[in-house]
Amino acid sequence: KMIHSLCVVVAEYNALFREGLVSIISRVAVTAIKEAVNFAEVRDVLAKTKKVDLLAVDMDLPGLGGADSLRQLRVDYPKMRIVVVTARPDRTHLLDLLDAGVHGCIPATMPTAEVAAAITSVLAGQIYVPAIVSNTVDAPRRHKSPGNASDCHLTWRQSEVLELLAEGRSNKEIARLLHIAEGTVKIHVASTFRTLGVNNRVNAASAHYRMPKTDNSAPPAPGEAQARNVVG
Repeated sequence: KMIHSLCVVVAEYNALFREGLVSIISRVAVTAIKEAVNFAEVRDVLAKTKKVDLLAVDMDLPGLGGADSLRQLRVDYPKMRIVVVTARPDRTHLLDLLDAGVHGCIPATMPTAEVAAAITSVLAGQIYVPAIVSNTVDAPRRHKSPGNASDCHLTWRQSEVLELLAEGRSNKEIARLLHIAEGTVKIHVASTFRTLGVNNRVNAASAHYRMPKTDNSAPPAPGEAQARNVVG
């Protein structure tokens, strides 16, 4: 399904790759597409453009100061969605990008059809991460920061909400899937954010993927489950 009336900035120094990204985005969205070949041009385009919906940027773009530059862009343009194309699709690197607040991580070797699907999902408000991020073989890193998910203790319901949130589900979708009220979902999301030490859905998703893939919290007993559905 074609998405209409968007403004996209494609930041890629390699002309061939840049044209490829422009072509892919043109297939999934009717857009005004602006191009940049270095980070200074990205800053200039963003400053001169009233509203940019999506920035697709190569991680090796000249002048880009790694995840810190992306984190600053998220602060300066909080409504703009960011997709990063990277030649380093290892789990640790991708988690660092998610921590910086990007909405999608695309390995440079990903097939064209999958790139289009990833960009479509990000434009639709979801968070896209490649399968390697949820690989349970790699042990998650432990941080001593407030967002150290592995040190956090979520309730059974919070864990359910967080897992669906990390999939890019809206509050309405989570409510439908868990058979609870949307207002209850909002309460669980807020309490989960406090527990994880994060303040947005992207960082909550990053925390989710850093968690050990073991279920330390058992589902409630039958009588308890009914009570939880009443109080949320």
